[in-house]
Amino acid sequence: MSTPFGGSFRIIDDTKLPAEMWLAPDVYADWVRQQLTELRPGDEGVFRLRRPKPTAAFSPQDTSHPDYEQIKRLVRARGFTPVERGTGGRLTLYDENALAITIVYPDAMPYQHTLLRYDVLSAAFAKALITLGIDARVGELPDEYCPGKYSVNANGTVKLIGVAQRMNQRCVQIGAIISITRSMTAAAGIAEAYAAMGLAFNPETYGAIGDFKPSLNYDQVRDAFFTSIYKVLH
Repeated sequence: MSTPFGGSFRIIDDTKLPAEMWLAPDVYADWVRQQLTELRPGDEGVFRLRRPKPTAAFSPQDTSHPDYEQIKRLVRARGFTPVERGTGGRLTLYDENALAITIVYPDAMPYQHTLLRYDVLSAAFAKALITLGIDARVGELPDEYCPGKYSVNANGTVKLIGVAQRMNQRCVQIGAIISITRSMTAAAGIAEAYAAMGLAFNPETYGAIGDFKPSLNYDQVRDAFFTSIYKVLH
């Protein structure tokens, strides 16, 4: 195969739905777990885009923190529903100002192409930003939220995209959160939660595509990312 994403993909675009039909964060997390449980070799994968409800996505590292229950109460008080994700990284908060992408598919050897998947997708995300007129770069910024080697930033200063993976014995899940419009509520929640967990966070690394290209609307950004990602999945 020419990419690490073998097979075909079914596309689900929830961004077209009215807000009252958006799935609750815990319901969406259950859907992802169901895909990872039920997908079998030869099944179609799923490429899903959505405009999420306010979510506080805790990683396994976060859930082991001694003050985890207190931190959940903090983010819930700010309006973010806590969910536990299987992918790595650290806590991230996002809301309807973001574009959330999930790619999940069966893979007979899911651990074989872990780094290649990161390379290919982070490059595709950066390419989408470049087509939108943003100086996009792949790499971790000092004291960014949910730090990662394959984060995508603008101008080497502001993180715009976080990427994470999760695998079991027969499936791969890749998740990405793309900040389209700045959410001050999410930024404040991240700062409070990270302080409570003793994690470094530089608020100057938090931003959104709209900070650099305010004329772009949500649909334009979604279309750019859909086109770029679709190409590497096929």
